[in-house]
Amino acid sequence: MLTMLVLVLWVRSQAMEDALKRLLQIVVELLKFIVMALVVQILFFNLGRFSLWLLTIGRYPRGALAQQEVSWITFAGFITFVVFVVAMGFYNSASGMP
Repeated sequence: MLTMLVLVLWVRSQAMEDALKRLLQIVVELLKFIVMALVVQILFFNLGRFSLWLLTIGRYPRGALAQQEVSWITFAGFITFVVFVVAMGFYNSASGMP
């Protein structure tokens, strides 16, 4: 009887441990998603702002317009990043050829 009780308690503790591990895994994944979203948002927004500022010679985005057009500025930053990565790929593949 005692061994049966110990076995039941052990199984329950294993189930509880598995549940806590899964919960911790979910929390860690959620935190990673939030951090990555913030990093990407900040990186792409500032890159887009800088690239648009260079393309328009300092005229865009300025003041309140920069706060109204956050998604478009972030998209411009993403496009700038993609163009930069593709250009690096072309440069690296071309420099390795004789």
